[in-house]
Amino acid sequence: MDEDDEVTPNDIFLHVHTKDHDGVTFIDNRSARFHAELVRRREEHTQARPDWLIDEKQLYYDATGECSKGRVYGLGSLAKRKRIYEDPDASTSREPMVRRSELDAVVQRLAQFEAFVQSHLGMRMDF
Repeated sequence: MDEDDEVTPNDIFLHVHTKDHDGVTFIDNRSARFHAELVRRREEHTQARPDWLIDEKQLYYDATGECSKGRVYGLGSLAKRKRIYEDPDASTSREPMVRRSELDAVVQRLAQFEAFVQSHLGMRMDF
């Protein structure tokens, strides 16, 4: 993992629930089953819509099901749902992906806006 990569709930889960933090040897059957379910869901979404980006946080939350005592399974006290997920009132049935084409269109419009501001106002915008 590069320094600039965002740490996902699955990254934390693998670190906490595998022996010697190897990301492969699970500490118990429940952890192995949960990870297998998460991988299955990711593959299902990827095959169904290969040109969409996956929202890893939403995918992880959907795989965990109900929270217990306000905590998301597999992340311990680190992961109160409000800290991991930006919108605590969001529906868990939300599709955990975004179309790449939609994201590309937003990036393109942002670049056009930046060029407009720079040419008309002489200001540089750093995002």
